[in-house]
Formats: sequence, structure tokens, C-alpha cells
Amino acid sequence: MASCVRFELNRWFRSVLFFTVLLIGLACSAINLLESIQRAAELKQLNLEAVELGMEINPSCTGFSLFISWIALHPTGSGSMLFYLILPILSAIPYGWSYCWDRKTGYYHQVITRMGRKSYFVAKNLAVFISGGLAAGLPVLMDLLACAMFLPDRAVRISDNLLPILNYALGARLLYTNRWWYAVLWCGLTFLWGGAFSCLCILPGTRFRLGTLTVLTPFAVVLAADALIRSVGEVLERKTFSILELPRPGSTSFSPGWAVVLILILLMILTLAVGYWRMVKHELE
Repeated sequence: MASCVRFELNRWFRSVLFFTVLLIGLACSAINLLESIQRAAELKQLNLEAVELGMEINPSCTGFSLFISWIALHPTGSGSMLFYLILPILSAIPYGWSYCWDRKTGYYHQVITRMGRKSYFVAKNLAVFISGGLAAGLPVLMDLLACAMFLPDRAVRISDNLLPILNYALGARLLYTNRWWYAVLWCGLTFLWGGAFSCLCILPGTRFRLGTLTVLTPFAVVLAADALIRSVGEVLERKTFSILELPRPGSTSFSPGWAVVLILILLMILTLAVGYWRMVKHELE
């Protein structure tokens, strides 16, 4: 089984789609970085003008930090909004197509005769989870390092009005006490979200023969779930959250910490459980 995982990962790392996904993610990061540098320069200029005029300096400007500009915490940035909008699709690109390819070429039947359905299922999903996690997590990590090269590493203060982080957000206290551990936490969570989104491809991948439909499935599932949650919230007159916004710590919408953890766990468990059940029932013919 380990050899199958290595083969699947090597196949992804050597594919054109691997570089395509990285370029798309890095393009979003570059857009966010350029916007952040421009915003930092504007805030600095405002401070200088305020000093010259003898005016009081805006506290938010003096506390400007790279974490305010990080793609995960930049709610109004074009690069940030674009990246988290396409995150389900970006995560599915690396291996969403491979389910269809395996069945079209007969590779699936060759593998299960050698290692069995169970071993194939575990190895395939492990490789898919890792590839989807890297597709989502690498751009976030690279953007953090890029921001650190051009922007100051200053402590984030609660008084700064440039951050949308509220007390119910996951890790909110950690951001103000140990910002680098906060970054590690959300880089890891982004990896898990990417892996969970990519594993959604197993369900349509065993039925559809068109890779495009398989890749778009996670995005369609998230939109449908968001519509359902919104409808239930309107009936119960309760504040609702958006699954599309949960992977984004800097979201301006309602994203409580318990929802981030709960939906992520349910997404992984349900996807793997349904896929495993179909495999056991010999429906993946």
C-alpha cells in the first residue's frame, strides 16, 4: 500500500496540473502581496502627513503588521477573496481527474487485482488528501513568508481596527498572544480543509466519466450546503455561517470556532465513510 501512495504522489508531483495549481495559488498570493505593500505605503504616508500637521497618529496605522496583510487575514484583498472563493476547486484539481482516468484506462481494475479494494481505497484517498492539502496550504504558507520579506513583524493589537477577528473566531486569543503559532495553526487547518475538499471527488469520480464535473463537485457541494444552512437559519431565525468562509480565519462573516472544527470533521468522516461503504458493497465496478 505504501508503494501505491508513493506512486500516486509522484504522479501528481510530475504532472502539469501540479504546476498549474501552484501558479494559480501563487498568483493569488502575488496579488495580495502587491495590494498589501501598497496599503502599507499609504498608511505610512498618512502617518507622516499627520506628524507634519501636528495631528494624532491613527493607532491602527502605527501597529501595521504583516499578519494584517497575510492572505488568510486580509478580508478585503482581491487576492485573498479570489483564493478562498476557488479553494474547493483548487484543492480538487490535483487528483479529481485521476478517479476518472483510473477507470477510463482500466488502471483501477489492474490495481485492485493486485492489492485489493480496501488497500486501493486507503492508498488512493491518502494520496488525494495529501495532494489537496498541499494545493491549499502551500499558497497560504508562501504568502506568509512573502509578506514577512516586505512588511514588519509587529505585534497585533486588539485596538487595531484593520482586523476582522472577533472573540468567537478559532484561535482569536492566540493571534494576540503568539501570532506565529496562530499562523501555524491556520496553515495546518488550511491543509486539512484542502484535503477534505479533494476527498469529495471520490463520490462523483466513480460515476462520472468527465474530469471537469468531478473537479467542480466540491464547489457545488459547498454551495448547496451553504444554501441549505441559510434556509434553515431563516426558518429558525438564527445567525448562520458559510462553509465557503469557514477555511478563512479573516472572514468578515459569522465563522465561529466550533463550526470550523465541526464541519471539517463531519466533511472528512462522511466523505470517507460513504466512499468506504461503496467499496465494501462492491459498487465500484
